[in-house]
Amino acid sequence: MKPLFHALNFTPRFLAVFFLFAGPLAAAEDEVEQLQVAFEKRHGDANAKRDEQLAKLETGYTAALNRHIDKVKASGNLEDVLTLRDEVEAVKAGTDPLPALPATATQEFKQLRKTYEEARAGIEKSHASSVSDLATKMSEVLKAKEVQLTKAGKIDEALEARKIREALESDEGVGAARGRLADLAPAKAEWISLVGAEWEIEFSESWYVGDALGLKGKGIYPEESKVLMLKVPDGGFPHFIGVPKAKVVFKLPSKVTRFEAKVSMISFGDASLILHAGKKKVAEVRVDGQNAKELVLKSEFEATNRLTLEFDPQGTSSGDWIGIFSPKVR
Repeated sequence: MKPLFHALNFTPRFLAVFFLFAGPLAAAEDEVEQLQVAFEKRHGDANAKRDEQLAKLETGYTAALNRHIDKVKASGNLEDVLTLRDEVEAVKAGTDPLPALPATATQEFKQLRKTYEEARAGIEKSHASSVSDLATKMSEVLKAKEVQLTKAGKIDEALEARKIREALESDEGVGAARGRLADLAPAKAEWISLVGAEWEIEFSESWYVGDALGLKGKGIYPEESKVLMLKVPDGGFPHFIGVPKAKVVFKLPSKVTRFEAKVSMISFGDASLILHAGKKKVAEVRVDGQNAKELVLKSEFEATNRLTLEFDPQGTSSGDWIGIFSPKVR
């Protein structure tokens, strides 16, 4: 069997450099000799575990494919049988990656391939993590040993420790392991600004609710009220304002699971700003005009493309201007 992740073995070049320099260094310090032994064992264990897991996975996958072939034979579809046989041979040959499935592949075949690839990716990630962690820990110990030997006046030995560490950090196998971990890491969703997003007013009993420039909104937005916006942090306009009581709905093009925005009471009074994800209330922040502190409204929730901001008065709504800054989702 050809290992599917063979590129993550430490290269002969690194091992040669390691053993070349570890000899005199170990003679000076027993700890480095112990490090060498531990390194060899852990690296060998990581490779053996990966190879065993891949062999077991391949055996299980080819057995499942052969069972599926027996079922497909009964349908008399020669092309499907040949496609499955090619898959079995590709797995046995260690082909990586496997060729793309044809459009005519059966649903069961697609599911078998998906399960196999997910399991293989898990094995590869675990092995890459082991190799990367081993290299990182070894590099840290060698760096500490370099400092220790330098302080002890053993400059030549300290230089040997540095050469081993540099060879480790530049090793192709270590680089491949770390690169593989980066490739397998789930993509991090980027924040999407709600400034300029589509929204509509579901309900309003306020003087005004809408954007802070008065370009879109409902109600009366006096010019003198706009002057209040100059008092917000950094001297800029908030992106959205409202005087309770009102509800504003954002209908997003795709589902999101997080919301975050800064909130401040721009005038006197106090009120609450409530966030609903779908039909569920998920967060609330109460802002006080007597305290100019800027607060944060944020929440994580089940995926939805409908968010509602509710402006809720606490007592009288007179003068309770709430400013919302930099609203964003992901």
